[in-house]
Amino acid sequence: MLPNSMEDTTKLVLKVDSKQVRRATEDLRRLKAEAGQSTTIVVRATDGMSKSFLRLAGSLVSVYTAYRSLSSLLRTTAQYEKIGNQLEFITGSAENAARELEWLTNVSRDNALVLSKAAGPYSRLAEAMKLLGLESGDTRALFEGTANAAATFGLSADELNGVLVAFSQVASKGTVQAEELRNQIGERIP
Repeated sequence: MLPNSMEDTTKLVLKVDSKQVRRATEDLRRLKAEAGQSTTIVVRATDGMSKSFLRLAGSLVSVYTAYRSLSSLLRTTAQYEKIGNQLEFITGSAENAARELEWLTNVSRDNALVLSKAAGPYSRLAEAMKLLGLESGDTRALFEGTANAAATFGLSADELNGVLVAFSQVASKGTVQAEELRNQIGERIP
């Protein structure tokens, strides 16, 4: 039986002709090409998705930046409106308030002060000085001198505010005692 089995195997091998080998080779090439195309399609799709996500992330960053800028602009506008209202109340008119704001802006810039932090103390000082019957020129001179001293001695905005609050408190009392002045202001300005 063994020889027949070998004979059958040989016949089977011989029956495989070149057409079948060629067809099998073509089938393998086609499968390989299809697999390559699928891989290419997958790679392109992932690249496209990556690019889309990057564009989306860029857009989100832009929207967030615009939001932050708008929020900052609205806060700044609200601060300037508050400052304008305070100065208008003290000076009695929008025109006078505009002049005070321009002057205050220049003094703040010249002494490296943040306008929004200097305006409140200045307004309180101006109001106290007005109640004493002093002219705005006196208030300006006091504020500018104090701002110059603060810049010279390197005082922080909070320290300058403390000095101006002390002047406002002294002015609102209507009388000045040397000891109180020394205690209120001498501790803050060397």
